[in-house]
Amino acid sequence: MTFATALVQFNSPDRAENARAAAEAIRNKLTGIDPVQVCFFAGKNYEHTVLAAAVQDAFPGAVTFGCSSSGELEGVRMTRNSVSAMAFGKDVFGLFEPVLISRTGRDGGSLSVCESVGAAMGGIEKRLERKLDSLDHSKYVGMILADGIHYFVEPAVERIGDFTNIYCVGGIAGDDIQFRETPIYLNGRSYVDTLLFILAEPAGKFDFLKTQGLQVFPTTFTVTRADASARIVNELNGVPAVKAYCDAVGMAPEKLSLEDCQVWPLALMVGEEPFLRVVLGALPDGSLQLFHAVNEGMRMKLSHTENIVASTARALAAKKAEMGGNISAILHFNCAARQLALEKDGEAEQFSQLFNGCHHAGFSSHGEIYIAIANQTSTMLLFG
Repeated sequence: MTFATALVQFNSPDRAENARAAAEAIRNKLTGIDPVQVCFFAGKNYEHTVLAAAVQDAFPGAVTFGCSSSGELEGVRMTRNSVSAMAFGKDVFGLFEPVLISRTGRDGGSLSVCESVGAAMGGIEKRLERKLDSLDHSKYVGMILADGIHYFVEPAVERIGDFTNIYCVGGIAGDDIQFRETPIYLNGRSYVDTLLFILAEPAGKFDFLKTQGLQVFPTTFTVTRADASARIVNELNGVPAVKAYCDAVGMAPEKLSLEDCQVWPLALMVGEEPFLRVVLGALPDGSLQLFHAVNEGMRMKLSHTENIVASTARALAAKKAEMGGNISAILHFNCAARQLALEKDGEAEQFSQLFNGCHHAGFSSHGEIYIAIANQTSTMLLFG
């Protein structure tokens, strides 16, 4: 399979100028390949509508897609305020079917999650002339990129899972954890309050990797009161959420910081598989603000993060062995909190070197997707 990657950076005060320069530089770097698809991820230095249009102009015959980012990955580099890109040759995918899922209908009115996801999935089924739940998960993959500011991505991802048995991997667009502007891109346009779902059929061997490096403890919390639409947990185990959480981690509520919360995430367990929910901070009423929603009745375990470099190295080595000793390319969705932690600990370069020897590109996200939404995780689509 044929891949190419590129990373460029421009720092003019003019974000539109940066966007046009980045698109041209990416086109000049992605030589020796006639791409059928190009994905790209952009930091806050780039005007998103201009960038989306400029990348499409640079690759007029390709499907172009991507989103804003809280850090960019390419090759053995982890950066900020750059644009990273991966180009796919005609031998990578057979079927490649992108569809936008938005809460806004064609008449400008609002749609429910069921309506918007149902219409999009129904459209794909009509074009394929088959039901999505009939697809073989060993042959097809779903990719998801989403604007994560509004409470839409959580129920939309869950609803997509109702339509199909294939595995979905992806990430939620970022903006350095400012939660102000996190658009996605498709074919020359930039979209907000929208999710991009791609149904793809890789031509060769592929697999997935979800890794977070985690120690899970027996301490269990039941969400007894929450506002999922605001991503707030009011009570855990029947007491104010801040008190329950801080008592468990041994910290005074007034000293709770985002850095502490990243070290002590909550693990929503699906069987033996943890899907992390990270606390953003404490609210004055004793509630906790989370990065993503949890519903009343959910049970989560207290967990503690391990060294990111070491845990990722182990996970990659195990997956490489499973794939017969070869990984040719990785499309990588890495948590923005993981990048912050790696930078703080001086380990960003060491982490990036783990991907030496393969085509590697991706971005640091405000939430990662592997079947469901996770936080403080790396999810990857790997090609053999």
